[in-house]
Amino acid sequence: MILWRAAAAVLSPFFRIRRNKVVFSTFDGKGFGDNSKYIALELIRRNSQLELVWLMKKEEQSDLPPEIRRVDNSWFSELYHLMTAGVWVDTHFKRHIFKKGLFKRRGQLYLQTWHGSLGIKNIPTVEELAPSLYYPMLADIRSVDHLISNSIYEDIKFRECFSTDKIQPGILKLGHPRNDIFFQDNSLLSCKIKQQYGLTEDCRIFTYMPTFRKKRDLAAYTLDFERVLEALSRRFGGKWVIFMRLHPALAGKAADAFRGIAGVVDVSSHPDSQELQIVSDILCTDYSSCIYDFILSRRAGFIFASDLQDYNTVRGLRYPLTETPFMIAENNDALVENILAFDDGVYQKNLDKFLEFHGCVDDGKASARVGDVIEEFVFGKRQGRTV
Repeated sequence: MILWRAAAAVLSPFFRIRRNKVVFSTFDGKGFGDNSKYIALELIRRNSQLELVWLMKKEEQSDLPPEIRRVDNSWFSELYHLMTAGVWVDTHFKRHIFKKGLFKRRGQLYLQTWHGSLGIKNIPTVEELAPSLYYPMLADIRSVDHLISNSIYEDIKFRECFSTDKIQPGILKLGHPRNDIFFQDNSLLSCKIKQQYGLTEDCRIFTYMPTFRKKRDLAAYTLDFERVLEALSRRFGGKWVIFMRLHPALAGKAADAFRGIAGVVDVSSHPDSQELQIVSDILCTDYSSCIYDFILSRRAGFIFASDLQDYNTVRGLRYPLTETPFMIAENNDALVENILAFDDGVYQKNLDKFLEFHGCVDDGKASARVGDVIEEFVFGKRQGRTV
């Protein structure tokens, strides 16, 4: 680590910062998705004369727009492009690269958009991290100019988890760019995705999108697909399929675990969770933050948490599941009952209360607001805070 940092310090003066260069990343080199994607698309729409670069792992399969240059996120490549960029945009902290020598230079802007939204899962505070993670994380949050929030709730969460007595990253409550999609006409996108997975236009979709467990196994994923499909048909009518999307940490196991189950389509490799939510008539999860984005669609959501007690002990929840707008099931019998008993009128009232209580500001204009911040910085109207 010391040698890496020394090498970075020696090399950095030879690399000129290009203020109009914006480097995007998501989840340490994953595909084209999350907040970074929708900020990049907004900048393309504006024809902002910016150089757009996306850091991505070699093995990732993702079609970037031609206006974005894809580069490998190997150590030197990632270090070089971040050192020479005017703006960094990420959805996940960069502590892995800070650990290997990165440091933020004067005249750079770092926007950390995070990805948890109104999520319920506990996040360790900086002070709770092991020493091997503490110092890189400290360097990271010290470099952040702005955390992008979508709610009063998230402002509080950021201050609790990503601040220390001496380090208080700025927070901009602009909304989450990835959630702008819920306020748009998505009929063409829905048709495209259904065609991609061989579905007819009238087919209805129940998406099961659980989070991962510390053990990285599938033991908690006990959804009875056949019974759920039957209950959906009884309650809502029509033809249904189940989209099964595992967390990226487990996506490689999906094909073997769920291959050949009638009515189930594995969409774990789809790069953009938001696109899958748009095409979903119903979303079901356990503790994933995805459902707290999905509520902006006003469509039905269900909680299936078969290991609630264990999960609460190992990971922990920021507030009880009973305080969410969703009907909760810990087994398949309860889930089927909840589907059959679903009352949309009650559900819509609960959504309103939940969003108002948490102070959510998502309104379909977050990408534009973040685009304004980037353009103002690049073209000289705003200065980024330096380390």
